[in-house]
Order: sequence, then structure tokens, then C-alpha cells
Amino acid sequence: SVRRTTAASSRGWFANIRRHVVMAVQDHAAANGLDGRKLLFSFGIVRPQYLARAAHADIMLDTPRINAHSTGTDALFAGVPLITLSATAMMGRVGASLLDALGAPSTRVRSLREMETMAVEGLCARLVKPPFQ
Repeated sequence: SVRRTTAASSRGWFANIRRHVVMAVQDHAAANGLDGRKLLFSFGIVRPQYLARAAHADIMLDTPRINAHSTGTDALFAGVPLITLSATAMMGRVGASLLDALGAPSTRVRSLREMETMAVEGLCARLVKPPFQ
């Protein structure tokens, strides 16, 4: 199935997160049956390297409670589609605001299941790219 193939070839990239968070992410992945070798962590990369690497991502999945803010802006600037799930607090609505500003609200979802479906089925290939690419 498309879902299984896509999931099998996917990688999770975590840039500039705190080292103590890495173990928690790895433990959560293992508890959910995910291969820890598919998690990529990078530390201490400077902005030009970070932006160059971001351009290689296929998609950015935003976190609902606290949205991406500058990371989302960086991803969109690099031409990476952003899928966001808005929360009620201001810090959880930033991703939607970024998409609205770009005229790309079609990647705003209403549930984590919808986010997963959009990402796995590759709908982002049809979405509007940022105008400043």
C-alpha cells in the first residue's frame, strides 16, 4: 500500500533540539514500533547550513500545541510545504497564519489523522509553493 511504502521510506529530522530531548524522542519512537535509525538529529548547525538542509525535506509537519514560528517560515522559504493543525492559543495558530499569508490554506488540517493522511498520501505535491522561491 502507499501508506506502508511511504512510511517505510520516511525519516524524521530534528534540527537543533536539546540533547536531553533526543532520548525522549527515541524512547517514544521505540514504544510506537518505529525504527530509531530513521530518526536524524543535528546539533549546532549554523543558519546557512540549516536552510540548505531544509530544502531537502519533502514536507514539514507542524506541532499543534506550539506551532513552528520561525522554523515554519524557514521551511516555507526553502520551498518545503507546511502542514499545520491549529490550536486555540496564539502560539498554536502561527502555522495557519503563515499559510494564510501565502495564500496556501489548503494545508491547514483539523485533526492529526487528517495531517497524517495528507502527508502520507503525498498531497503536498499539488500544493502552492511559496512565492519567494
